[in-house]
Amino acid sequence: MTSPASAGTTLQVDPRTLATEQNVRTAPNLDKGFLDSVKQHGVIIPVVVYWSDLLDCYQVYEGQRRTLAAVVNELPAITIYVIDPPTDEQTRIVTQLVANEHRAPIAAAEHVAAVKQLSLFGMPATMIAKKTNSRMGDVGNAIKISKSAVATEALTEMSIEDSAALIEFEDDPSAIGTIRAAAKDGRGLEHVLHRLRTEKASAAARAAVLTEIETLGLPTLETAPGYGDTGYRTIDNVYTGAKLSTPITVETALAEAGGDVYGYPKRVYTEWGSPEKYEVGYAIANWEAHGWFATNYSGSEKKAPLTDDERAKRRQSRENTKEWVPASEVRVAWLTEFLQSTKAPTGWELLAARHLVENAASGYGPNQWKAIAALVGVTSKDNARWSTGPIIDKYLTQHPNRAPQVMVGIICGSIEGGYEFDRKGWEQSATPAYLKLLALWGYPLSELEQLVASKTTKAVA
Repeated sequence: MTSPASAGTTLQVDPRTLATEQNVRTAPNLDKGFLDSVKQHGVIIPVVVYWSDLLDCYQVYEGQRRTLAAVVNELPAITIYVIDPPTDEQTRIVTQLVANEHRAPIAAAEHVAAVKQLSLFGMPATMIAKKTNSRMGDVGNAIKISKSAVATEALTEMSIEDSAALIEFEDDPSAIGTIRAAAKDGRGLEHVLHRLRTEKASAAARAAVLTEIETLGLPTLETAPGYGDTGYRTIDNVYTGAKLSTPITVETALAEAGGDVYGYPKRVYTEWGSPEKYEVGYAIANWEAHGWFATNYSGSEKKAPLTDDERAKRRQSRENTKEWVPASEVRVAWLTEFLQSTKAPTGWELLAARHLVENAASGYGPNQWKAIAALVGVTSKDNARWSTGPIIDKYLTQHPNRAPQVMVGIICGSIEGGYEFDRKGWEQSATPAYLKLLALWGYPLSELEQLVASKTTKAVA
């Protein structure tokens, strides 16, 4: 081919003479069905091309898959439509990306690479989204992924959205492996991400307190002194008199006890739904030498050492609690969205009957009412009160048609906000039936929640 045809010309050419390299699609995805169709019917829609002086041949602008399928099927000729060469790379990339997205979807890695090129050309993310008819979130994720080697490599087996989640854990190979395994299994990824984020935030909060202790110049204890620890006492268990009536203050301890004052990361009590927090805790050693007194932790009865089975159960209990905490937050978030439906969920009447029979004689605590208000979506300056019951009642008067959703919200909120349910719900007897019903409604159970729902006592004990 020695001279190009003018723009607007339609020609019959050997597909092997066309250049296909310069295309956003790096893997053309020539599935058997597509190849068979081209073999039987040929290339029906003309391939759009332009003349490349550099290559001295026609360059495929749109129709890479059709061209390659024709080559594979050894078709002698296909129809091409000649256009003027594109004036800039941005136009070429946008056109090819849009055309390919609306046919056989291009691979996630190809999409990210194309968005990266447009971004490097200086095209804002909002314009990329508009011109390629993509969601702004997908474009933003693609740009972030393009800057991360870990996330880019994961595109071979993960979606753009899931791969973007790897970016915040780039410095944690263990977390990366856990996320990729969850994505590959096709279940539980949301729970895994929430658990990892919770653990990361908790570790950061704890590390900040350890740094503060170091800044204060105090020796450090990793945890608070336990009841069996005879060498240390927390400062609120050390007193100036034998009757244990006047606790030692931090100022007195630091001024008089010197190097016998230790710092440790003290977990702060948080209300339902709040992230884990820490503050500097103080412990004292050698309190007798300073003329002080302390509560007796050890007791008069010496306990027998734990058996291997008891230790294993305690370890399993700690692991279950560690996983249940983030799962509780994901579950509550799911319920909050689920209860916005105008249709009452299946089986709510039975759940209501069982719950009301069991709790008719007992009142709800503040955490339960806070959970109820959150699930139902009731907001008020009075939500901090002991009971939001009157507020819920007023809400029902204004929205009588939402009575079924409110009833389910009251029931689920009283369960979710029950004593330590967000930490120890996995070991409560009523939890399996509760989780099974949530699963019936469409809630995706985490791995631990599935074990609890199935009452697999060996894994849960």
